[in-house]
Amino acid sequence: MVLSNLSLAACSVHKIDIQQGNVITREMMETLTPGMDKRRVQLAIGSPMIQDPFHPNRWDYVYSFKAGMRD
Repeated sequence: MVLSNLSLAACSVHKIDIQQGNVITREMMETLTPGMDKRRVQLAIGSPMIQDPFHPNRWDYVYSFKAGMRD
């Protein structure tokens, strides 16, 4: 009885979706213009996920999505 309950519980495992990073929409991108200062860029699209200490003028906006498993 206990063994069958444990095996049924194992079947109902649900993993959630994992989203990390910056989501940048088309509308956000359209607010950017060449020559904007860093403060205005951050107000428009947020802070970058990665700031390279060796290249301070380079900001990397990274986004990843990992779908969870569903039954």
